[in-house]
Amino acid sequence: MGDPDLQRRLEKLGAQLVSDIERWEQRTRDERHRVLDDLTHTLEAKLSGALKTLEQKQHEVSERQQRKRAREDEALRRKLERRRRRAPTLAKGVVFLVAALLCAAFAFLRPDLWWMVFVALGLGLVGTGQLTGARRAAKELPAVDTRHEVDALCDHLLADLAASPQAVRQFISDPEKTVATMRTTLKALDQRRQQLLVEDAPGRLAKARSQREQLSSRRDATLDPEARGRLDDALTAMDGQLSALQQLATITERVDGEYTALLVHLQELRTRVSVAKSSGTHVQLEGVKGSVLRLNEELAAISEAMTAVQRGDLQQVLAMEPPAQATVTPERLRS
Repeated sequence: MGDPDLQRRLEKLGAQLVSDIERWEQRTRDERHRVLDDLTHTLEAKLSGALKTLEQKQHEVSERQQRKRAREDEALRRKLERRRRRAPTLAKGVVFLVAALLCAAFAFLRPDLWWMVFVALGLGLVGTGQLTGARRAAKELPAVDTRHEVDALCDHLLADLAASPQAVRQFISDPEKTVATMRTTLKALDQRRQQLLVEDAPGRLAKARSQREQLSSRRDATLDPEARGRLDDALTAMDGQLSALQQLATITERVDGEYTALLVHLQELRTRVSVAKSSGTHVQLEGVKGSVLRLNEELAAISEAMTAVQRGDLQQVLAMEPPAQATVTPERLRS
């Protein structure tokens, strides 16, 4: 038989060795987790810092571009102001011609001042040049209409309706109120369209898709489970951002399409009224009737779409107030 004491010492030594190995493995796992956590936090901090730096640089570039545009606008304004001051005008021409007449009168009344004839001749030439230049500028310079395209179109439509016979005006009840409603609707749509275009949803969507592909590649290349879990969370958030941007891009396209369609229909109505007010033929009146019907359907479609957004049929990204429906009622044509 073996020595019992030796057997017990060997068993105790084995148990201690197993315990030491387990503690070493636990310390190794804890140290590995700590290193991975530190590495993850460091990477997140660096990524956050890089993103902040990129945003700051983009902001600085945007500010520089704005300052550059402001300087260019100011330089252009000063150039136009100098050109305006130097431009020939009717008043300058009259002043020079009056001065020329006075000099000629002095030369006639005072023979010793005969040389003032040459002064009068020079002033007369300058005054004539001013008058000629002012007349030429008045002919060449077109009138600049700074009104909104919708205001100009509605004003022309009202003028044409006022000059049209009853056979043309019968298709639109209360033209002043109807055109005012169309004017308000179109300008509200255009304002909404401009706000959405500034958001640049298509560009942001393309950039976000590229970022998601890069993030997905990083996630696939990561071996640590905890790091993969963090990247999975980031991918989920990125998917939500892509969904919101896709929705914003869709709304932008719809509002732009609604504005374009309504504007074109209004242009068609104005053109047909302008033609029908002069001819008044059955064919032209039929054209006015069809144009009114299409415009009325377009207004109804826009109102219904905006109401659907408010009801929640479409997920609402940006609130839109429904415009008032225009009262455009075609009646039976006169024979």
